[in-house]
Amino acid sequence: MEEQFMPIDVVLSYNNGAETLRLPVPPTSYDLQTGMAHNTVSVHNLGEVLVMGKRQLNSITLESYFPIQDDGLCVYKDFPPPVTFVNTLNRWKESGKPLRLLITARGLSLNQVMVIESFSYGHRPGPLDVYFTLSLREYRIVTVQQAAPTPATTASSAAHSAGAARTSTKTPPKTYTVKKGDTGYLIAKRVYGEGSRWPEIRNKNGIKDDRKLQIGQVLKI
Repeated sequence: MEEQFMPIDVVLSYNNGAETLRLPVPPTSYDLQTGMAHNTVSVHNLGEVLVMGKRQLNSITLESYFPIQDDGLCVYKDFPPPVTFVNTLNRWKESGKPLRLLITARGLSLNQVMVIESFSYGHRPGPLDVYFTLSLREYRIVTVQQAAPTPATTASSAAHSAGAARTSTKTPPKTYTVKKGDTGYLIAKRVYGEGSRWPEIRNKNGIKDDRKLQIGQVLKI
């Protein structure tokens, strides 16, 4: 008896699972690109030598389509229209935040934090399905450990830190005028110093589509 084909299942989650997208028609296959950052150096009287490096960031490209209706290849029913997938992925891409990619397949699975490097999409002749190519790269969360100050420097360091805190206090402006080349992430970065706070500005100004920002538009902060 032939083995029953088990389709790949692909889920993208964002903001610690607050939002999720499950591909109605997953790719029939995928390749996870992995590698090591090795280098070669030339040693006198020896020649070329390989210096082993650390693991490189993983990357993956997914290709499929968002169907306008169930065409018999969908892994679930009652999925959103193609425009919802497109708008959501574009918003995630421009948010400055990573997402989590979960792929489940027979004998193999992937669960990794990634960022969207590129997202292209468009129509082809026939039904109004939207075909897409989604490229993602691994995102590593880096934590910096600070050494504890020595007793001799504790007082001076504390005074220096307090002074720095006083001088770095900055009250954000009440408005911001959109300039050429601005994105939501860049605006929040300039105003608050954190690009991830763009949703606060977007909500205050009732912005539905980040791509419709106009040069000269005045935003409430």
